[in-house]
Amino acid sequence: MSIEYPISEIFESIQFEGENAGRFCLFVRFTGCNLNCLWCDTPQRNTEKMRLQPHELARRIAMTQAETCILTGGEPTIHNLSALIDALIVERVNKTIDIESNGTDLTQLCALVDRDDTPFCICPTISPKPPMPPPHEALWPGAILKLVYNLEPDMTWLRPWLEFGSSMFGTETYLQPQWTEDEAFRRIQSRKILELCQQYPSVRFSIQGHKFYGLE
Repeated sequence: MSIEYPISEIFESIQFEGENAGRFCLFVRFTGCNLNCLWCDTPQRNTEKMRLQPHELARRIAMTQAETCILTGGEPTIHNLSALIDALIVERVNKTIDIESNGTDLTQLCALVDRDDTPFCICPTISPKPPMPPPHEALWPGAILKLVYNLEPDMTWLRPWLEFGSSMFGTETYLQPQWTEDEAFRRIQSRKILELCQQYPSVRFSIQGHKFYGLE
């Protein structure tokens, strides 16, 4: 049976989050997710608008001038991404492939990172959601965590992740406030994140700059 990926949108923009902040990227938004988060900021864009086979998507990715392609969602890992990586190799794509995931399928992510047949870098970013606990073992070298902070009720879930990210050598951890248009609430969030960055100095403050500048 041939594989087809349900896609909501493919677009070029600036990435404002995490290690790629400020970088011009191609975004591929997969539809479908295995979680149902009340605060999800992309449900309105999770409507399937096209279905692409791996080689078709690989060709779309090859056409962009962007050096980084971000596979996002939804949740990309509910789909067979290995087939896409195979197609990217065939198309001789040489771009960084960043996979934004909630981390519920670490097995697939680890298998993708461990591939030694790719001429490009595969860089997953894990953004876990409550109540998912940290894994018992270290992630791959260079792993990236993006943690979203709301307010105090989050701390019983968030603090173990902050400690996990801070204790794992080679892991970059970003702490990002949940988006809100309430400016007063944003100030409260920012002050609390500042306090947490003081407690965990290796953690970096990340913001959804695309929300402020309208680059959705």
